[in-house]
Amino acid sequence: ALILDHSGSMDTAGADGERFFARAVAAAQERADRGPVSVFGCGAGGLGRLLAQPRSGVGIAGLSADLVLLGRADLAACAAAVEGEKMVFTDAWSALPDGVEVVRVATPEEGRNWGLGAIELGRRGGRSYSLKMEVVGRPGRRRLRAFVDGAERAEVSVTLGASGRAFAIMTLGLDPGDHRLIIRLDDDARSADNQRIMILHASGATRVVAIDGDSRDTAYADELFYVRQAAQALGHHDPFALEVVPVGAEARAPLQDAEVVLLANTGALEPGFVAALEAFVRVGGGLLISAGAEQTAVQLNKTLSALLPAPARARWVSTDAEGNSSRLAAVGVAPPSREALAAIGLQAGAGLLRTRVWAGLNIEPGGTVLWRLADGRPLLLWRRFGAGRVALLATSIDRDDTDLAIRPGFVPLLRGLLRALAGDRSSNLSPSVLPGEAFRSSFIAGDATFRSSGQAAIKATRSADDLVFTPPQLGLWRAKALELAVELRTDPAESMPQGVGGASSAAATTTNPTGANPLWPLLLLLAALFMAGEAALVHSDHKARV
Repeated sequence: ALILDHSGSMDTAGADGERFFARAVAAAQERADRGPVSVFGCGAGGLGRLLAQPRSGVGIAGLSADLVLLGRADLAACAAAVEGEKMVFTDAWSALPDGVEVVRVATPEEGRNWGLGAIELGRRGGRSYSLKMEVVGRPGRRRLRAFVDGAERAEVSVTLGASGRAFAIMTLGLDPGDHRLIIRLDDDARSADNQRIMILHASGATRVVAIDGDSRDTAYADELFYVRQAAQALGHHDPFALEVVPVGAEARAPLQDAEVVLLANTGALEPGFVAALEAFVRVGGGLLISAGAEQTAVQLNKTLSALLPAPARARWVSTDAEGNSSRLAAVGVAPPSREALAAIGLQAGAGLLRTRVWAGLNIEPGGTVLWRLADGRPLLLWRRFGAGRVALLATSIDRDDTDLAIRPGFVPLLRGLLRALAGDRSSNLSPSVLPGEAFRSSFIAGDATFRSSGQAAIKATRSADDLVFTPPQLGLWRAKALELAVELRTDPAESMPQGVGGASSAAATTTNPTGANPLWPLLLLLAALFMAGEAALVHSDHKARV
């Protein structure tokens, strides 16, 4: 059985300009010409059966023509899945299997290759954005260039050490909107991993109109005190502009200027405003509802029944052993789901995990639960309504019912949530997947068709809960109807040798792909000369003694 490594590194060109994979095909063909063989491929998708039953006269090039040289290969798993005698043809950049004959088609120092790994976006303030870019490969100095909407905008150099990994920081000034961003390394022995193509969404301030259901003369006691503080906070990449309207005057709220409406502990609402609010959300607006003592479950269900992610059951308050309301009996929170955090542009929930809640609404099952109390009750729910989005926080947005507003995670949570409700994520790069992975989202309703430059349309599939899209080729794939882009990028592990020494190396055989003279004949000759010399000395010594 012949197993061809078709991981991404096999696309690297050697010292003679020939790709490692072409060498593997040639070496495998030599073996196939000597007798019956079966043929397998080993890549990001695992083991592929190209010719399951041994046969003579096999053409390796024809069998392997459709193999895609991308991703990481688990050579040990592939070899274990093939019975009988087997040979693995590889550049040895992946870890080698034990106890299997390995034909190396590259020397350890061949393939001067570097690649781009993860890229993270941060906002420095105003219209200034920073990119943190991972570069992997052999030690040395490399140059990176950034192209925005086709024009070169920035350049930076990075020096890689013995670890084979380094990070570069680049700053860009961008107007709000979507920009086509290309990060490019200088040419080397493999081109596929030298470029990342992404959509960078630079966000302006989200326009929020808030209906204050419990306005107070004392600023820090007002329902929206902490929301106002969050709007003024610096150092996060989701700014929002806040306009406050007191409850009772909601009919004059400028919905035409808003992207998100916040109903903060509102009781009764004017029916005409509710009708306008439903129309606002249905055509693409966002709505955030927070609970409080000024509203009852019955009133909320009656007023906003069409918009709620799930009906409210009743208001609850934590109590002590004697049945008296007590903040000391507050309930903790469970960690927010990773998908929920990713959907609003957040990567960790550590700043939220110490939150305590001592009052709020119990909610009937329904909607998508993004965050729960420690006892399993929903705390933050989400739903689609027409083209818009609705979120329900089942406790207050001030400190009347919870200490959420003073937790470190409150500002990024609120800002990210408002951005998601407004119809886009926070200032962000388009999501990416590695070879063998699929992009999934439970926040997208309906179907989607993705296109890449010069490629046919690929329709995403839909599971019970998710939209699933697996890009077939490297690069950026866009579903313009959803304003969604997904990038298939190379795995950083493809760009630097990952092989291990030890038994695997000792058991490996080495082909001679570059035409250099093998070393073993010379060593054999030297050993023969040494033995002949030793025999002559022994003979001479014996004659002298006689």
